[in-house]
Amino acid sequence: MNFVSTKPRPMSALAHRAVALLLFAIVVSVALLSSSAPAYAATDDASPSRALAIGYDNSSSMITDTDKWCGANYSLEVLAAMLDENDEMVVYTMEEEGQKLAVSGATDAASRVSQVHETDLQISNQTEPHAAREASEYLQSSSAEEKFLIITTDGEFTTGGKLDEVKEIVQDAASKGITVIYLAIGSDAETIEEDPDHGIYVKSAPDSNAILGTMVDIANQVFGRDALPESSVGGSQLNFDVPMAEFIVFAQGPEVEVGALTTADGTVINGEQAKVRYKDSPSADTSYGTGLVNEDLQGVVCAFRGEIPKGEATLDINGATNVEIYYTPYVGIALDMTESNTAISYRLQPGQDNQLSAGTYDVQPYFVDPINGERVESDLLKDPVFDLAVQRDGEEQHLESGSQLSIEPGTLSIDVTAVTNETVRLNQSYPDINVAPAVSVMTLDVSAVPSALAVADFASKGYPVTVQKASGKPITEEEWAQMEFTVEDDAGVVWKVEKGTEIGTATVQPQWTDGNAWKTQRQLVGTFPLGAKASTLHFTAETATTNEVFRANEEKKIAYTGDWMSVLRHLWLPLLLLLIALFLLFKYITKPRLPRKMRPHIVLPDVDNPVALSYSEKRITNRYSPFGPERVVFNAQTPKDATMAGELGLYDRYELGRIGLVAAKKEGKNRKFVFDEQTLAEMRRHIKEAQEREESGSPGFPNPDYQPKPAKSFKDQKSSRSMGSTIGFKGFDVPPLGQRRSEQEYRLYFKKPS
Repeated sequence: MNFVSTKPRPMSALAHRAVALLLFAIVVSVALLSSSAPAYAATDDASPSRALAIGYDNSSSMITDTDKWCGANYSLEVLAAMLDENDEMVVYTMEEEGQKLAVSGATDAASRVSQVHETDLQISNQTEPHAAREASEYLQSSSAEEKFLIITTDGEFTTGGKLDEVKEIVQDAASKGITVIYLAIGSDAETIEEDPDHGIYVKSAPDSNAILGTMVDIANQVFGRDALPESSVGGSQLNFDVPMAEFIVFAQGPEVEVGALTTADGTVINGEQAKVRYKDSPSADTSYGTGLVNEDLQGVVCAFRGEIPKGEATLDINGATNVEIYYTPYVGIALDMTESNTAISYRLQPGQDNQLSAGTYDVQPYFVDPINGERVESDLLKDPVFDLAVQRDGEEQHLESGSQLSIEPGTLSIDVTAVTNETVRLNQSYPDINVAPAVSVMTLDVSAVPSALAVADFASKGYPVTVQKASGKPITEEEWAQMEFTVEDDAGVVWKVEKGTEIGTATVQPQWTDGNAWKTQRQLVGTFPLGAKASTLHFTAETATTNEVFRANEEKKIAYTGDWMSVLRHLWLPLLLLLIALFLLFKYITKPRLPRKMRPHIVLPDVDNPVALSYSEKRITNRYSPFGPERVVFNAQTPKDATMAGELGLYDRYELGRIGLVAAKKEGKNRKFVFDEQTLAEMRRHIKEAQEREESGSPGFPNPDYQPKPAKSFKDQKSSRSMGSTIGFKGFDVPPLGQRRSEQEYRLYFKKPS
């Protein structure tokens, strides 16, 4: 499948009455005098009614030994398929007077195409001007909003001077607001002079192969569409950066199938389509021959209409040899008007009770996205030419973009027309705008409003503002009674305004959301007020009398800050629990711990083999509590090769069945231990008993030696079959009774884990 997107040939940018299309009018909802982002709502206004009257050349020169008739008739089918609901197309031929064909856009596309295909336009041996005259007279009597006279011819008019008659018909039609498009078929066809400023356009199809392309060019001019550029078409994928109101797909080929269009948001749109096909013969009258047939002229015209969001869309299409896609953007035209003297701005809102004040305005129209209300700038809407038609008191004034408009009190209407890409036409209407008396400037003094304000201080007091006339004249009691103050805050804070008893003074005060300072703080600066919320206040004051309007605008930058005391008042319990959790975590991380995977042996002073202590990591107690050190108890065992001669175990020799260790604070990278109280008590008890036995002269075990054991060198530890490494711990010696005990260092020896 080959996608080709061909841009029609350009026409004059000043063609005020040349092209016509209004598919969707967008209501741009913006409050007067507000600088905040407006909300937009789209309305689906009907397209303007269009009347197309065609003076069709069906002379024998279009038939004899040529297929020009075939291309012209095929183009009529394509034109009929592209009609909108409010359009009508009629055809007058040069064979004889009278209307030969009338097609209504209210019928379905397939019926319209079939009607054109089955109509016998017959054949004429003359090229007469009466077809152009009848078509023009039909348009002049039509009530359609937009009217187009299309004249086609491939040669000289039969009688001399008839071209001058055609020119007169064209000039008369243009003077009555009818857009004229003259199509000269063939390189030697007579033509007229183009005058786009007055709605007269001349197109040329130098040979039969150019007829269809030129007619499509004319269709885009009439219907206000443009061809989607090749950069936006990739295979069956379409990519566009503005919302669309319509896609017209013109796919040519004998076996074309056009399915649905799937939009960027997944919406599936089924189009209204009609097959277009060449005719086998120009007419049942074969006295001038049957003409040549171009069998390549067949395909499908399919219209997809609706609010198509911008982005990527997928077109289901197969069997096409050539595809052209024509688009109509779904955008609105916003109209900003700024009064030159007061700098007060208005944004007109279609469909509403619009208000303006008398004065001179700088007018600036621009495109907006109807979905999000943002300004639209796109290559699909490039080179816009705006025309503003201002109607008041039965008179019409035309303005271009950037022009100034002076208006007096009363009522006026503004119709904005935009032509982009030289073919796409969009309209926006602003009817029945009420123009109030001229605005006189007042001044507002808002210097007392602080530039920084804490949320906690909202309720403390109000702030005075004063207003006075710029002319220096006093504000009257009547004007003061009608005076209205407003404060708009970009941050969404509501400000209460109270007029004072003294003329020209008022008080403004920010209000908490739902009367709650804590809720207000969270909305403005968050739960923890680590920063400030910058905002802009927009102050207005306005009053009106019968003959005059007085208005003042002023802005003030402000920064909102939070309150830490509010945080503490509302979050004291979670914060307290957090601090407790952090404290417990700290205690748990820093608590004294015992080493893992140790195989301890105590070396006694007079025992060669160490006393093995039964130990398991699982026996460590107080492991998970954040408070208190870890503890462990070693069960003493007699060495397997111990003898009664002198290698007795702890219990056998000293009556110690256990040794309990308590983890102490680390010193550097070394862990530190102390004996637990039960172990020390056992040591003291045994010494006391030994001393008592010795004093009584009874034999007994020797006094236990709990003196520190000197650490072995690394070399000695390597040669010892039982020593792998050492870890020191603190304990207490057991001195004779009556003497002060002192802290001693004991050494526990460990084998390396196997």
